[in-house]
Amino acid sequence: MSEKTVYWERTGQTYSLSDCKFSIIYLDNNKTPELVIAPNSASYADGYAQLYTYKKGKVLFLCTLRGYSDKYYKKKGVLIDSSLDYCILGQKYYKLSKGKLSLKLQKTQIDYPSGEISYYYGSNLNNTTKAVFNKKRKSLIGSNKKKSTIKYYNNTAANRKKYLK
Repeated sequence: MSEKTVYWERTGQTYSLSDCKFSIIYLDNNKTPELVIAPNSASYADGYAQLYTYKKGKVLFLCTLRGYSDKYYKKKGVLIDSSLDYCILGQKYYKLSKGKLSLKLQKTQIDYPSGEISYYYGSNLNNTTKAVFNKKRKSLIGSNKKKSTIKYYNNTAANRKKYLK
C-alpha cells in the first residue's frame, strides 16, 4: 500500500488510499495472504472492495466484491461474495488456486410477498438443483462449516505496521 491511490477496476475511478480500509486474509493454503481494499466512499454500484493476491513478485487484481460482509473459508481458497440488491440476495462462491480466481457456484434468493424462491447455478452458470449445489459446495469446502468474516482496518501507519507484515 505504498501508492497514494487505488484504481477501481469496475468503474475506472481512483480512490485515495488514505480514504480506504484494508484487510489481510489467508484465503488459499499458502503462506502469502491476500489483500482486500475497501474505499470508505465506494457505493454498491462501484463494488465495495477489491481483492488482490501476490504472485511472482507482483500484486495482482483478482475481483471486485459487491458485498461488505463477505466471508471466506480460511486456507480452502473459497470466498463468498454476498450482495443484496433490493429483495435479491446473491452469493457467489469463488475458488482461488495458483493465483487465479474462478467462479464455482452461485445462489440467488428472491423474496416475494408470497415467499422466497432460490435459484442455484454451477460454475458454468447453468441452473442446477439445490442438492447438486450443496454437493458441489461440500466438495469446495469439505466438512468445514466455519466461515471467517473479512475484518477491515483503517489505513493508518499504525495499522499497516501491525497487519501488513
